[in-house]
Amino acid sequence: MAGYLLHSLSNEVFQQLITSPTREQALVLADYMLGDVMPYSDEFEFFEEPEIWPEDRDALADRIIAHLAQPEWYTGLRIESARKWDLLVQSLRDEPGEALGIDFRYFDDEPISEDFIETTAKLGATMMTDLGSRGFRYYGKPAAEDWPTYSILLPEMLQTLLIQLEGIETKMESSAGGYGSPRQQYFDVLMPTVREVIAQGRALWVQTDV
Repeated sequence: MAGYLLHSLSNEVFQQLITSPTREQALVLADYMLGDVMPYSDEFEFFEEPEIWPEDRDALADRIIAHLAQPEWYTGLRIESARKWDLLVQSLRDEPGEALGIDFRYFDDEPISEDFIETTAKLGATMMTDLGSRGFRYYGKPAAEDWPTYSILLPEMLQTLLIQLEGIETKMESSAGGYGSPRQQYFDVLMPTVREVIAQGRALWVQTDV
């Protein structure tokens, strides 16, 4: 059963990256795609789309700048090209994100469970339905069982989620407790994390751990 890990990143840097990326930032991402995505993507080799992700560094940086500004990042791409972009976005958790100053922070809490996600969604927190598989700037349905495997919730989205979660607090209080229960995950893991990330003005990254 999948678990969902809660992390955070700098909303200010991320917003700048997706609205007005610099060429230096795009080159960081282009270098990662050329060095860490394309050479090891054997499953993509029969479906290359060089017009989308060119192998020339400067041309690829230009393409990344253009794609970051798109209101939809995934729909319209073949699954192979979409997965490449997905891997590039996921790199914000690692060295490329560090180079960009994204300030990715891992929380030490245990993951929230798939059962917990389903429980909160059924109780009325509908934003929980596809948490961890929503991607970012992706408005279609998940293209595969194992993709996308993350969600990014910006502060305004987090505020809406918090309102929904606070709306089911009474129901969660009356539910059965114990370690690992939806009640424990709600009060000890999810709510403190969401409130902390909001208070810090950061964005929430939810990563599926399968």
